[in-house]
Amino acid sequence: MTTASALSQTAAGRDREAFARLRHKSEARLARERARNTRLALLCYGLLAALLACGHYFGWTPNFLTTRPSPAEAAAKRFTETRTGQVLFNSADGAVCRELKFNNDTGKFTPGRTAQCDEFVNGEEAAATPGARVQSIREGFSKR
Repeated sequence: MTTASALSQTAAGRDREAFARLRHKSEARLARERARNTRLALLCYGLLAALLACGHYFGWTPNFLTTRPSPAEAAAKRFTETRTGQVLFNSADGAVCRELKFNNDTGKFTPGRTAQCDEFVNGEEAAATPGARVQSIREGFSKR
């Protein structure tokens, strides 16, 4: 063996060692970055979960995630806000109903409207049609 080949073998050995150290450093750097990215992702998921939980608790959820209250629930909510109930009196033939509103706080009745009993459905007024609205205005003037 010549000295030139011995030098090239030692240089090649040093190059392999340097390359191995460089590869080890880059693998360690990649492992640190992977661990940092994992921690960051877990932190973001935790923050998102906390925001969604707060949104649900405080009622900030979008409309497509919430359910609409039933008519009975809406009537109960309206009653708790106004503390006023609806009382219907039928005529003898059952075709005409008279509505009175009863205030639970004052104990007083206030007059409501008089209409056909078919217009009142489960204690709620039926959806008014344009013809029914005109009819109610007409009734208001004819009673005078």
